[in-house]
Amino acid sequence: MKRSYIVITFIVIVLSSCAVKKVVPEPSVSVVALSDTVRLTQGSLIYSLPQTVFEIDITLVRTIEKPGPYAAFASDLIGLSDVIRHESEEWTLKSVSLIPRDEIDPSEYYVVKSNAMIRAGAFVMQKQGLILDISSNSMINREISYNDGDADFAALGFRDLGSTQYFAVQRDTAYRLVDADTTFIRIPYLVERRRQLTQEQLAERAARTLLEIREGRHMILTGETNVFPQHNAPIDELNRLEKEYLSLFTGKVMSDEVKMKIYFTPESGRMQEEAVLFRLSEAWGVTEAGDESGKPVTINLTAAGKTKPLVLAADLQSMTSAPEGGLVYRIPEVVELTIREGDRSVLRTRAVVHQYGQKVMLPESFLLY
Repeated sequence: MKRSYIVITFIVIVLSSCAVKKVVPEPSVSVVALSDTVRLTQGSLIYSLPQTVFEIDITLVRTIEKPGPYAAFASDLIGLSDVIRHESEEWTLKSVSLIPRDEIDPSEYYVVKSNAMIRAGAFVMQKQGLILDISSNSMINREISYNDGDADFAALGFRDLGSTQYFAVQRDTAYRLVDADTTFIRIPYLVERRRQLTQEQLAERAARTLLEIREGRHMILTGETNVFPQHNAPIDELNRLEKEYLSLFTGKVMSDEVKMKIYFTPESGRMQEEAVLFRLSEAWGVTEAGDESGKPVTINLTAAGKTKPLVLAADLQSMTSAPEGGLVYRIPEVVELTIREGDRSVLRTRAVVHQYGQKVMLPESFLLY
C-alpha cells in the first residue's frame, strides 16, 4: 500500500513538470495617428481632437441715393439748394458678432488599440479637449454666406412727375390753295399740334402743386376752411403728397441691412494670426479679400500663453504614434481676438481656440481596468 502511494505521487510530479504553462499577456494600449497604413482591428477605437471654428455674423448697411428729375430747378422754384445731385450707393459696417464652435479636426484622428478592457471614464473629457463625436459638419476654412437684403429699391423710381398734363396743345393757322377757275384762293384752317412740355415747365407745375398742398394744409390746420376733419387721415394724406412732390426736387434715399455669415478656422500651432476676412468698398459693397479697392476687414488672434507650461510636450505635435500607450488629447489656448475695419476696432473679445493649445497624453494606467 505504501509502495503504490509512492508510485502515484511520482506520476503526478512527472505529469506536472511536463504540462505547458499558459502565459497570460500583460495588458497594453497603443495609440497611433489614423492614416491609410493603420490597420483597424475589432475593438479598435477611433477618436478625433477638436478644433475651433468661429462663426462671424456681420451686418452691413447699404444706402442708395437717387436724384429727383427736377433737382436742377430746386433752388429757383422751391428755394432748396441742399438736394441730391448724383445717384450714389454707400456701404457701411454696422455690427459684428462672433460665436466659437467646436468641430472635429480632420488632421487629428487617432486609433486606440488594446488587448484589454478600456476604462470608459477616459472618454468623457470633452471640456478637456477630447471629442469623440465624428458626426459634425465638414470643416470650412473660410466661407461667406450672403443675403441681398429685403428692401424694394423699385420705390426709388419716380412714376408721378407731378403734373396733370405732359403735353401742350398748340393751335396754328394754316392755309390751303383752292383752284377757282383761273385763280387760286387761300382758305385758312386751324391745325392743332401736341408739344411735349419741357423739364422746366413740368418742374414749374410740380412746384405750384407742392405750394398748393402746403397752403391747403395750413388753411385746414388754422381753421380758414369750412372743412373740419374728425381724424388725421386728411392731414396724413397731405403730408404723403407733399413728401412725394418734394422728392421730385430733393431726390430719394433708401437703406437696408445686408447680413453676412463667415466661418473662419484658425491655423493649428500658432501663437498669433491675422487674416483678411473680406474687403468693404463704400461704393461696391463686399469684395474679395485680394481686391485692393475696398477697406480690409481683418481678424487678429493673439494667444494669451495659458498653455506655456506645457511646452515640454511640444514634440507631440509631430507625433505619429505613442509607444508609451498614452491617450492623446489637447488642452485649448485662450486668445485675445480683435476684428478691425481698416484701423477701426469693431469687436474685441476673448475666446478659447483648441488648435492653438498643446497636445499631451494620459498615462496607460488611466485607460486600463
